Amino acid sequence: EVDESITQLTSGGGDERNVQFSPDGKYIAYIYDEAGQQSIMKKNLATGEETQVLEKGGAIYSIDWSPDGSKIAYSTARGTPPCIYVVSSAGGDPQKMIDVSGLNYYPQWSPDGKMIAFVNISASGGDLWMVPAEGGNPVQLTDSEADEGDQAWSPDSKKIAYSSKEGGYFNTWVLNVETREKKQLTNNPYAEGLPQWSPDGNRLAYVAMKDGETALMTIPAEGGTATPLCQFEKSIMGHSWSPQGDRIAFLSDK
Repeated sequence: EVDESITQLTSGGGDERNVQFSPDGKYIAYIYDEAGQQSIMKKNLATGEETQVLEKGGAIYSIDWSPDGSKIAYSTARGTPPCIYVVSSAGGDPQKMIDVSGLNYYPQWSPDGKMIAFVNISASGGDLWMVPAEGGNPVQLTDSEADEGDQAWSPDSKKIAYSSKEGGYFNTWVLNVETREKKQLTNNPYAEGLPQWSPDGNRLAYVAMKDGETALMTIPAEGGTATPLCQFEKSIMGHSWSPQGDRIAFLSDK
């Protein structure tokens, strides 16, 4: 039975966004913005205790928990062009993860916790990179003049699904992280985005935008025929597979 009650978790005077559950479900982390000063906050859902993970300062663009919940990766422009940092989820001194020119956004931990993927935007476009989660040399994964992003790790951490405009439109691609081999799964004359892996890694769900309508689609992860699940005149702004892989929840302004 689904609990349909709604509980307000925060009541601060600023704006809150990018809310994420910790992997164990005991905490939420979020970006808190008060008069342009942004911080990362953590809240214990059982006790209500709030902890400031990262002190107030300049813009924070996105956050992502490590799989074990001990750290949070984030992108910020504090003192530099946007860059990737990691901080303990208990708070403390942040660690700068990369020294890559350009604008760096959207860090995402691999499910095995070993790597952090991110998007680097330069004059030639956006490319996917990754860096060891414990620190080390960042590695460029894609190198095209097209924009790329919306990266999503496969459950086994061996592949990354992403959106690329390499064919002229944002379509759905998969990259083998070890071999750097990339495969174009769709080749459509309209935009796609937000690929997400099924829990077993066999399928991808993604959003397609065509003729003023938005559709939620699935496709085999190795390629094949795409299947439309639903279609609206309004936007689909996010979606997530159920742990069993038999349902997909999504957010729409329909």
